[in-house]
Amino acid sequence: MKQTAHKLMTGYGLRGKLVRRIGGAAFALLLAVAMVYYLKAAAMVEAQAEATARAQAQAAAARVQGELMRFSKVPFQVGQLVTSIPDLSFDQLDRYIKQSLTNTPADELYDLYFFYDDRGYRDPRSNATYTRASLPHRTPLNYDFHDPQQSWYALPKQTRQLSVTEPYFDAGSTEVPMVSVSLPVERDGRFIGVTGSDFKLDSLSQSIAKLHFAAQDAGDKTESFAFLFSKAGNLVTFPDQAQLVSKDGPGKTVQTADGGRYAALAEAKPGDVVHLKLQNDKPALAFVEQIPLAGWTLAMVVPESEILAPLAKFQAFGYLTLGVALVILVALLLMLANQIAQPLSLLSKAAEHMARGDTKVEGLLPKATEGEMAHLRNAFQAMVAHQQAMAEAAEAIASGDLSRTVTPKGATDTLGQAFARMTANLRDVVSRVRTASDVVSQGAEQIGSSSGELMQTVHVQASSAEETSAAMEEMAANLQSVDSSAQDLSRKAEVIRQQSDELAAAVTQTSSAIAELAASIQQVAGNVDDANRVSEEAAGAARYGEEAVVKAAEGMTAISQTMDGIRTTIQVLDQRSAEIGAIIEVIDDIAEQTNLLALNAAIEAARAGEAGRGFAVVADEVRKLAERSAKATREIGTLIKGIQAETSQAVHVTQEGTRKVEQGVQLASHTGEALGRIKTAALKVKDLLGQVASATGEQTRASGQIVTATEQMAAINRQVTGAVEEMNQLTRSVSYATGEQRQGSEQVVLAVESLSRSAQEAANATNQVSGAAEDLREQAHALQETVAFFQVEEAQPELGAVPQARLLASAKR
Repeated sequence: MKQTAHKLMTGYGLRGKLVRRIGGAAFALLLAVAMVYYLKAAAMVEAQAEATARAQAQAAAARVQGELMRFSKVPFQVGQLVTSIPDLSFDQLDRYIKQSLTNTPADELYDLYFFYDDRGYRDPRSNATYTRASLPHRTPLNYDFHDPQQSWYALPKQTRQLSVTEPYFDAGSTEVPMVSVSLPVERDGRFIGVTGSDFKLDSLSQSIAKLHFAAQDAGDKTESFAFLFSKAGNLVTFPDQAQLVSKDGPGKTVQTADGGRYAALAEAKPGDVVHLKLQNDKPALAFVEQIPLAGWTLAMVVPESEILAPLAKFQAFGYLTLGVALVILVALLLMLANQIAQPLSLLSKAAEHMARGDTKVEGLLPKATEGEMAHLRNAFQAMVAHQQAMAEAAEAIASGDLSRTVTPKGATDTLGQAFARMTANLRDVVSRVRTASDVVSQGAEQIGSSSGELMQTVHVQASSAEETSAAMEEMAANLQSVDSSAQDLSRKAEVIRQQSDELAAAVTQTSSAIAELAASIQQVAGNVDDANRVSEEAAGAARYGEEAVVKAAEGMTAISQTMDGIRTTIQVLDQRSAEIGAIIEVIDDIAEQTNLLALNAAIEAARAGEAGRGFAVVADEVRKLAERSAKATREIGTLIKGIQAETSQAVHVTQEGTRKVEQGVQLASHTGEALGRIKTAALKVKDLLGQVASATGEQTRASGQIVTATEQMAAINRQVTGAVEEMNQLTRSVSYATGEQRQGSEQVVLAVESLSRSAQEAANATNQVSGAAEDLREQAHALQETVAFFQVEEAQPELGAVPQARLLASAKR
């Protein structure tokens, strides 16, 4: 018992199992819930960060687009001038270009030019070209601009659209990479020439180098960067300037830069998010946007660690919450385990006392006043009371008191029913044995009395024989007397033989009854052993089932509490989604207003005619950006509505799950109560069967002794029967002898001698009958003393009534 309590206290008993299993299951559930929330939060943070990065990339692309439009503003004005004034002279155009370049800041334009398509390159009036280095003079031309290799001229002529060349390095003019922005000039649908400007990429590279991903909690330390590449994949800007075009040779392409890390961007489309691997295989995301005016692609590369940086605080808070929940859970489990294990420990001690045969265990029972433990205590008390009653009845029967009545608890009380039947059968058997022993004792006394009378007759015969030798005259009378005595002896011997037969029948009947009793007791013992084994199995199964149901009920309670927490969190998430939806509506309204403003600006530009074409292009780009912004906000709004719908459904599902869990807890509680009652009843039956097995063993041994005694009685009776048969033979011999004496007096002397010998033999036989009767009387007395140990107050059966009456009648005769 001490070892059991030690196991419960040290974690190897019920307390330890409850804490380990339920705690482990609850911890796993908490961990799973935390993982789900973490993954959802990570997805939301990642989506928000991606949206932020995409918006920053779009804003950067818009700035680059604005820079290109700013660079192309002066060439656009030159083209409008040529188109709007048909008779514009070359000198006027030349002065306008020189003046425009002079008035434009040096960081915007490096040069400005216009080339007539219908004039050869050798014609000094074929082009008006000025650079910062040549001002105030024109730059001489020493190559044919009509050559198809001159893309700055061939592309706008072919496409009739603004064109931006691939990055190049002009060693004769600047020491930095450059690009050319060229516009076709048409009048009345006829191609006139090309105007444009070359600008250095150093300022654009510096502007792009300042673009970094700026997310919440990212801080000033960032590894994000942005770069531009052209339609052909050539790098326009890049953090590593050594990979750009230079005087040492052509630059890298997006497929070959940094060993091909960015090759996947070549196939990307605007709005795509491409997964990359930076140095040290660091994962990153690249957000791709288009520069429509130049056909360039802007890629903003952001390490995933910076995108997920806002998760750090959430993760720390989650760890803290999980730790606090785990501490509270362990404390609750320890309290619950103590409340369950302590009463069960007391019941275990009481059960061990009862297993040792000590039924005085009232002081060891737990003092529970309500709940399942109170029901268990009451059931245990009822079992102890029933055990005590059965023990008292068994003790009375063992003491010889068969008058004690055992009342079964009901039709299902198998042990009580069997004990009652055993008591009634034992009472009946003892009554029958007592009656049979009384009959045997009376028969032995009557045999002894008849033997005395026979002895007297033999003495009389001896005296008559002696007197015959003295007085022949009395021989006839004496012979008559001898004949009469011999006949009387023969009748008495016949009576003794009949009584011996009846005694043998009674002994046989008693032996058969006792043998049947022994067989019944052995069968009862076997049935008790089987029932004991079955009860042990039932108790074990009920105990295991009760433990499993208790654990399941506690686990369902913990799940119900967790589901309440989940429902509350989802409701908070639904409220935040509604707030985000309101913000998205405001952004959508702003986008619509911006779109309307852009449309108004376009209308005003159209009204201004040729002078407003540049402003119309800008207004059109603003309108497109406004439409894309509105489209993005609508998509975000759709996503938010989907999240709200899913969270509403999640709340409903969690409520339904909570209700199901509560029903499961109630069912598990009812099942635990039923299993507890089954276990208590099985343990009660097991203890009762143990006592019955002990009692049936004692009855088996007692019945064996009774069988042995009856066998000895049957042997003595067979001896008495043989002696009586010999006495009958002697009496027939005496009768024959007296007949011989009546036939002739000459044989009187011989007859007297024969009679004397017969009398001596009769005396010997009578002595043997008397000894056998004495032995039979002693055996009957011993049997009566053995049966007298049992006290039977009920009516005795009439076993042996007829033989007793015959013996009494014979004694009277």
